[in-house]
Amino acid sequence: MKKVLLLVFCFFLSVQVALAQSKVKLAFNQTHIGKNIEAGYQYEWEKHVIQASVKFQLKFLIVDNQNYFFEDRFYPRSWKEIPGLSLGYFRKFKLSNPDFVPFAFYNFQFTNSSTRNVFVLPAGQNPETGELYYSKRVERFGPTIALENYIGIGFYCRVIDRLAIQQKIGTGITFFKNIDDRILISENWEMSMLMYTLGITYSL
Repeated sequence: MKKVLLLVFCFFLSVQVALAQSKVKLAFNQTHIGKNIEAGYQYEWEKHVIQASVKFQLKFLIVDNQNYFFEDRFYPRSWKEIPGLSLGYFRKFKLSNPDFVPFAFYNFQFTNSSTRNVFVLPAGQNPETGELYYSKRVERFGPTIALENYIGIGFYCRVIDRLAIQQKIGTGITFFKNIDDRILISENWEMSMLMYTLGITYSL
């Protein structure tokens, strides 16, 4: 009986592999902690997609008066802090048009990087006019681990033959570990209000 079950399992697995489709992916992501570029692989069968990518955190300097510690503040200090990991699952929805495929998704992103914070703080006041003066202070913290989790919707749109555009938008929650002792916060997580992806895929 065990041999029969093993043969059935092997047959089922071989059928799935035969029907599956492989794709390579290149994409730009705007996430809670900043911007990154990812390059990876997608394995698709029927309505399901599993994705794994290496991502590279970009150095984008944000200057505002929000005094955030983590949102849009991840800024690699060395080359070791640039790479990260992106894993995902997509559930495709088939439409009558095979060139346009919507999907729902879950995406997990791992980052271990320093943050660069520019604080805009009151520095004084003109006693005659009452005008306020402000100063900028740059602080670096970390490195800190960010565990980003997103759910959302997106679509594939085939452009030519094996090439397709992929877009997705979502929301989620980000957990932080190894938080710098100088950062005094009550929670180790933040709501991630928006993530956005624009990329291309190529069918192998």
